[in-house]
Amino acid sequence: MNNPKSPQTRLFKYHPVRFHILRDDPIWKQAVEIADQEIEDDRTNALIGISERIADWHQHGTSLLFHGETSAFPLSRVNAALDSDIGGESDSEELVFRDWHENGQQIFDLSQISALFLDSDANEVPLNSIKLPFNGFYMYWGAHLRLPSPEMNRFVDGCYVTRSEVTSEEDSFDLAFTTSIAPEYRWSEHSLLANLVIDAEGFVSCLGAFGETGTFRGIGAALSDGGAYPEELKKWSPFLPAALSMAANCLCYLSWDSAEITDGYPPEAPAKYVHQAQSAKLTERRRAQSKLSSLGFRRIKMCGEALAESIGLREGTAEVPPHWRRGHWRHQRHGSGRRQVKVIWIHPVVVNADKGGPVGGHVYVP
Repeated sequence: MNNPKSPQTRLFKYHPVRFHILRDDPIWKQAVEIADQEIEDDRTNALIGISERIADWHQHGTSLLFHGETSAFPLSRVNAALDSDIGGESDSEELVFRDWHENGQQIFDLSQISALFLDSDANEVPLNSIKLPFNGFYMYWGAHLRLPSPEMNRFVDGCYVTRSEVTSEEDSFDLAFTTSIAPEYRWSEHSLLANLVIDAEGFVSCLGAFGETGTFRGIGAALSDGGAYPEELKKWSPFLPAALSMAANCLCYLSWDSAEITDGYPPEAPAKYVHQAQSAKLTERRRAQSKLSSLGFRRIKMCGEALAESIGLREGTAEVPPHWRRGHWRHQRHGSGRRQVKVIWIHPVVVNADKGGPVGGHVYVP
């Protein structure tokens, strides 16, 4: 597979980038071609898909994808991961990624301000108060928040948001959560399919998040109650409230009239080239953008950078600076008959201001 130390993998923390890189591997493309041909040739068993074909190769010791790792990846584990990944269902990773890709490949990075939302339970936010910026996009809040998942040493770090086609009357959407990869995991030391399995095991989709009176808490309840959700996904139910609350907070921020969203490069990008990419000179700008692309960096929608700087939020930490009371979302009714709902962010405020100024500066006012 692609070398994880190569320029291509600099943005591996963003699941859409990681998903694309893994499946753009020549070995994976070869496997898909072989499976497609076998499916076409086997008219008596035409309903078998690629996930079943790959599981069959695994069972019979084919080394095309695993290279001797079959003992660490029993057939049941492969089947479960591939069902989530390429099972063909509406909630599979492949289709969620495809929706993201077809809707402009938008990534919103809220990791610099997501610590502000940790103590803000947004599960009661009405779903109809959320206004989606795109029909499909990905939100990243970061593994540094340590939101737990069913997978050991992996944290829920973001989610895909896709507008539903269930109803045209509401701004309905589906959520699909992703998790970070354990820091000690070395992509280059494993086969491609092992990497695909590891990646797919940290994914869960919550379908049909809609309804005039629905809330984010209702999404988690639907999964916990079973319904149409597969049995293996029920392991997520204890972890969904925190993940859904963070997704709700991030969506509230994106829905907020005063949200600070800038088109730029992630903090890891070389400052020199980022500065040149914003140059007024077209040739210099294009040269810098080309250089950043060759280094594996792409433009991301960065959120709340000025807010983070104004209150002293340090990058990669879940700790809010001392002397600040965390902000929260308030629901405000408006419109004819006050039937519409919008969200307003109540800023962090200084605690014990009479004893001195807060760490990090002043309260940010957009």
